[in-house]
Amino acid sequence: MRANRSWLLAAGFILAILAPLSVLAAPLTISFKYQQGAATAVGSITFEGSLLANPGSNTFFLPDPAVLNIDMTVSGASAGNGHFVTADFNQVRFSTGGATLDFGRPLVGQPTPGGPWGTPSGCCGDFNFFSAAAPAPDGVFYFTLGANNGGANAMVLASAIGPTVPTVDGWLLAVLAVMLVTIGVAVQRRA
Repeated sequence: MRANRSWLLAAGFILAILAPLSVLAAPLTISFKYQQGAATAVGSITFEGSLLANPGSNTFFLPDPAVLNIDMTVSGASAGNGHFVTADFNQVRFSTGGATLDFGRPLVGQPTPGGPWGTPSGCCGDFNFFSAAAPAPDGVFYFTLGANNGGANAMVLASAIGPTVPTVDGWLLAVLAVMLVTIGVAVQRRA
């Protein structure tokens, strides 16, 4: 009877360790592509998921703990081509247009109260980057980036693919299982 109680205590201990893992920070990565003819801005942004309101209108002045990483490459523009990172931007805007977006599906075209998300008319949210200076791209209208700090090609959001959802790796589960068995064996021997 004492051994069964010890196993329960060991299992409770492991669960107490695992419970906080479910509420830890969850990075949400969105891959995107803005395009106008041959001019493209392709990249990704990683948000701290617990700080991104959905539904909501998010404006982040950088640096901000909600924006973990920006990686963008502009190519094919008449000016402002290059690779840009978080330090090249001073603001990010991500508005859901009043809808709760499903990050498990492509974001562009999802319904909002004003029309499909990604429509560059001001009715349906926004997803934009604002640069500190040229040659980084700059938001010039809803869902529209202008290369070279807004002075060159105006590229419209063509795609935004929902975040990469973090998962618990198999090795972590194996380690936790070994811990549980080890604790159980140790408790059994003491009983």
